[in-house]
Amino acid sequence: YESPITDTWTSLPETTLLPEQKITVSTQHEIHPGESQISSVNLFASSQSNGANPLFEMSCLHNNSEYAFIQESGFDIVSLLPEQSNSNLDGLKLNLDWKLMIQWEFDDVETLFWFVAAENTDGLQIGPIRASIGTSFNKAVENDIEIVNLTTVYNGQNLEDRFSQYWPLPVSSNSNLTLTGQVQFTGIPNSFNLSEKIAMSIEIVDYVSGLRYEIWDVQVVDEGYFSVEITTPEEIPSSTRLIIQPKIHQLGSKSDLDHLDDTSELTNIHFLHDQINPVVNGVYAAAPGGFHPANGHVWYADQDIALQVELEEDLLLPESIQMHYDGGGGYSMMPIFVPPNTLNPFIDVPLISASEIAKDGEGRGFLRIYFTGTDHSGRALINGGSQDNPLVEMYIQPQYDTIVPVGSLNLDTTENRLFPGKSHHFSFDVLDENGIQSFDEIRFDVTGKSDGNTCQLDVIIWSSSLEWDSICYLKEPVISYEKYDLMEKWKVNIFFVMDWNFAQGLESETYLPSLSIIDENVPVGLGFDAISTISWQMHEGLNLILTEINDHNIPYASLHEGTIYCSTLDKLDFFWQIEHGETGILAENLPTFTVTFQVNEAIFPLIFSSSSSQNGTGMTSIDLSKGTFTTPIASISMESDLIYPHQYENALVDVIFDISPPQLHINTTEDFTFSSDKMDRWNISFSVSDVEGMLPNPVYLHWIFVRNGMMVNETNYQILLEPVVCTALRCDYSGLIDLERQFIIEQGDSVAIWINATDASGRGIKGIGSSQASPILSTIEWVEYQVIVTDILLEPTVPQVGMNANLILTTKNLGKENGTSQFTLVDGFGNPIESQSVNFVSNETKIITFTFEIWKEGNLNLSLVIDDEDSRPVILPDAIIVDQASASLSSKVVGLSGLFLLSACFVLYLVLQNNKSKSELDADDYSWFEEE
Repeated sequence: YESPITDTWTSLPETTLLPEQKITVSTQHEIHPGESQISSVNLFASSQSNGANPLFEMSCLHNNSEYAFIQESGFDIVSLLPEQSNSNLDGLKLNLDWKLMIQWEFDDVETLFWFVAAENTDGLQIGPIRASIGTSFNKAVENDIEIVNLTTVYNGQNLEDRFSQYWPLPVSSNSNLTLTGQVQFTGIPNSFNLSEKIAMSIEIVDYVSGLRYEIWDVQVVDEGYFSVEITTPEEIPSSTRLIIQPKIHQLGSKSDLDHLDDTSELTNIHFLHDQINPVVNGVYAAAPGGFHPANGHVWYADQDIALQVELEEDLLLPESIQMHYDGGGGYSMMPIFVPPNTLNPFIDVPLISASEIAKDGEGRGFLRIYFTGTDHSGRALINGGSQDNPLVEMYIQPQYDTIVPVGSLNLDTTENRLFPGKSHHFSFDVLDENGIQSFDEIRFDVTGKSDGNTCQLDVIIWSSSLEWDSICYLKEPVISYEKYDLMEKWKVNIFFVMDWNFAQGLESETYLPSLSIIDENVPVGLGFDAISTISWQMHEGLNLILTEINDHNIPYASLHEGTIYCSTLDKLDFFWQIEHGETGILAENLPTFTVTFQVNEAIFPLIFSSSSSQNGTGMTSIDLSKGTFTTPIASISMESDLIYPHQYENALVDVIFDISPPQLHINTTEDFTFSSDKMDRWNISFSVSDVEGMLPNPVYLHWIFVRNGMMVNETNYQILLEPVVCTALRCDYSGLIDLERQFIIEQGDSVAIWINATDASGRGIKGIGSSQASPILSTIEWVEYQVIVTDILLEPTVPQVGMNANLILTTKNLGKENGTSQFTLVDGFGNPIESQSVNFVSNETKIITFTFEIWKEGNLNLSLVIDDEDSRPVILPDAIIVDQASASLSSKVVGLSGLFLLSACFVLYLVLQNNKSKSELDADDYSWFEEE
């Protein structure tokens, strides 16, 4: 049997099918002679070998001698190109070229099975025949893309090299990087030529948080190659691990590319963000006594110089840094190799030969050093100094003697005693031309070397460090030193506090302190192993002392010479302290303890307690009102639970209950008699007594002036008087006092006096002279010469123009001194009418008459001037003309009577005003008128 139709594959694609690729599938279909013509050819493909579930299907139909290519399915993954497809009938053979376009949606297929079959007009179909393309190593269809060969070089190293010893490598902030790479279809090199179809970027992402810091757009060129300049971020924490990763945003018509981007995670470039510069932490001289800071260090001449440098870096140090040194002949450079995988190395520097140091005639020289370099990311080394400002300057010198003058050794003992808990001070002077910083250490032992290392202090000046015995000393000692001007000489001070527990076994021994200075790791030989000039013993014995009481209620109690004066109702605060025996030195830094007070003579003993402060002081409140007392005398004992085996004395104080106020005693009545000329030297003497007890306390003497029966508040004065002599029950006071102060007294003034005084329990005196409300009121006898006008009379009583009139003045000298006064009568224009000079003796009254002619009608405007005082107007009735007087005599008499009554009242007012000081009078003041 011979088949009527034979289907044959002419050609199939030999490479992987890619998006937007045009392919040609060629088939041949032959009919045998005599058989019916071909009516159609069916072409389809499937990922299954049996052809099930075709991915796409196409047909070529014969109609009227023409063949038409049509697509029946799979439009989204493959497009038939009918115009570019060809059919050719060669006799009995039909040759077909199927032209197809691969779409982006045609997802990966490992093996693609092709099927084709021709059918004749009788409906007979022999096929389909099958062919396949693609294997597990070479896919038939690929639409995924990947980015490969992403690379960048930083400081000569490939950041993407995951086999590097230090991967991921550090990269300095704000560094420029050039990235190159290639886009390809997955697994197919040089396969991507669709640069206009792709949009992608490069991102820098936080490895931990995923936070994106920077994004750069990327331009892809032929065969998928790209190159882009990026810059690393700033202002993010150093050591942050960052990722440089490519990101595809658009591919053909696709923007959802998660299933199309097949870039491996291994393509991403990891690096560490470096924000911190490496630093030189220090340079040290390897001296025999240990490593000393090299800057300022004294190195002894003719010895090769050994140094150590400390570096610090947060990520990765380089293989080496450079040390530049100058010993006087100019700078030289020496590489310093850095141990790998170290961040804080101490590196031993190769020896610098002593022969490289230029020295002067005294064997002195110098060595200057600075460092340069970068860390692995290229960040510059800091704190390394510079040529103009070197990090290290060492002094090369001969070794000089160290001298401590014996007379400078001092230990602040009190009577050759030290006190536990108290800060003590040991000091000495030291001279050394090499300087105090050249010492390895200073060693001081307050108890000496006889007990080994007990109480030993090791002071390292150059490092300000201290090793001390925490059993011997209560707290860390304090060391200080200061240089004398213009000399290589220093005062060294050591402050220390002996521990209370350690001091317990030291009371009976005498100790000789020791002092050593270690240089070049050996003592310099001062000979101070046992310093007898500052020998000492530990003080023993503590006393509990009541220092002060504070009374909450009036009257206020007092403490005097171990006795408390108070009342049975008082609430008292007892302030107390612990002292070193009888020295009066406060015990400090004590452990916490309790002090108990017991009031013994109460019917039921009263007990009060409180805790101490660390400085050995405290306060305990005692309420005496809670007890019942049958005697006026009691005692209070004070005890403490302070555990300290030294001799200890409890304290006992006496209590006297005061129930009566003190009494004021004025020695003589003359003490409160005053004269106006002796107010600035008042001699006062009085005493205060109390049956329960007096204390030698000062008192306040108060006084205030009284004028016209009213106290002058601005004259409220006081003065403190100390006792002249005191007994247990009486205190005498006296003094010479200026009562007048700045106040100008006048005749008729008096002074009120009172005294504030208390007894030992704080009770104040009672009665006259104890307060401002109950003062001693004393008058002031006027002594100074003072003339006043007591009365004025005019004759005739009705003045008439043209008549002579007599102005009669009654005057008096109020003082006890004699004197002379000038009286002048003045008219309204200031012209004197008459002047008289009059002599007065003590307390004398005189009549003075002025005669003058009445020259005008109405007010005469007369004034009177006494001595150099201002003129004062004289109030007189108006003058009248004679015929007017006869016409209205009766009415004038009535008017003049009223006028003289008014004048008499006015004279009385002037008398009251005369007490004012002359300096206070003004033009309207009539104080020179007085009544006797």
